[in-house]
Amino acid sequence: MLRIVVLGVGNFGHFFTRRLAAQKVEIMAIDGDKEAIDAIATYVTHAVVGDCTNRDLLAELDVGAFDYAVISLGSSMDASILATLHTRSLGVRNIYVKAITQDHGRILELIGATKIIHPEREVAESLAEALGKPNVLDFIPLGEDYSIVEMEPSVEIVGKSLEELDLRNRFGVTVIGVKEYLTGARRMNPPGNYIVNDDVSLLLMGRSDQIARLQREAGR
Repeated sequence: MLRIVVLGVGNFGHFFTRRLAAQKVEIMAIDGDKEAIDAIATYVTHAVVGDCTNRDLLAELDVGAFDYAVISLGSSMDASILATLHTRSLGVRNIYVKAITQDHGRILELIGATKIIHPEREVAESLAEALGKPNVLDFIPLGEDYSIVEMEPSVEIVGKSLEELDLRNRFGVTVIGVKEYLTGARRMNPPGNYIVNDDVSLLLMGRSDQIARLQREAGR
């Protein structure tokens, strides 16, 4: 079973942990605020009131045996830096840390964070992408200028098979799945003979410029 330790269960940590709890994983939540821990206790395997920057405590809790550490310690840069240092030194290989600023993120990378999370920036970019491109329903940046988008099919696309559309050769964009509007059910890696109807959205992966070209030439 996957084991994940969450250091800090403020707003971000709380909602992340509650969503994570729906999956079959072992979760340890640590926070110095007893009320915050009490609010999340029923969703996790282990709920601990304690100082996330205390290396001795983290060692005693055997944090190094966890597969992932997710660190979200509010507005305290010092605390998140110390927690990152300690989890790395204790042997956690995958450390995801919420950063407050770009400089904070750079420091976290230098001391061993695996991935830096900028929630406000990522949500803002996703919203801007969705509002700027009306037929884009969702947007996930992947780095290296690649992204995954959920896009409603245009009239030029509806009624055709994926093989007929040939989006990879025409635009460099890969259809990785489809999602039904009514049920939300996803079908990943649909076959070439799959017919695109107007009751689904397309999950597409490609470079941002390739997706933009598809929207211009075959969008609504």
